[in-house]
Amino acid sequence: MKIKEIKDKILDFADEILGESVRIVGVNNIEAGWGVTVEAIEEKQYARKYARDELIGIYKIKLDQKLEVTGWERSGFRKRGTV
Repeated sequence: MKIKEIKDKILDFADEILGESVRIVGVNNIEAGWGVTVEAIEEKQYARKYARDELIGIYKIKLDQKLEVTGWERSGFRKRGTV
């Protein structure tokens, strides 16, 4: 099942590279593979530095057809508890 394989790849990537557990909030089939959106709680030091409440980072991760990560970026933030 492709979605389960994508989920497993993303969770492994997030743990290894981002060093955080993430929640997958979107998976899209794109031209060259898959686009996945995840959310992760940002480090408390970052939130304190910018005098903000606990923040959720929103990340976009791209996978090719072989389910290898080809790119990722933090696309934004939101306060915890907001949509």
